[in-house]
Amino acid sequence: MSKSGILSNLEKGMESEKRALELCRDLIPFLDNQTDKDIVSKIMLDEARHIKITQNLIDIVRVDYNGPEEK
Repeated sequence: MSKSGILSNLEKGMESEKRALELCRDLIPFLDNQTDKDIVSKIMLDEARHIKITQNLIDIVRVDYNGPEEK
């Protein structure tokens, strides 16, 4: 896969991770059950980690990718 293809896929993934985090933030105020709030809070932490991981992958591909370029 080309560098631009990889970056495009990673950026789409980043959008999904950010959207999931925002949806969790929007959901929390509407939950009455503390156990559910705790679960959603853990999911938010996980999404935040995914965002960091995805950003690291984007940075790595931008700097160190040596595979084929688009033709």
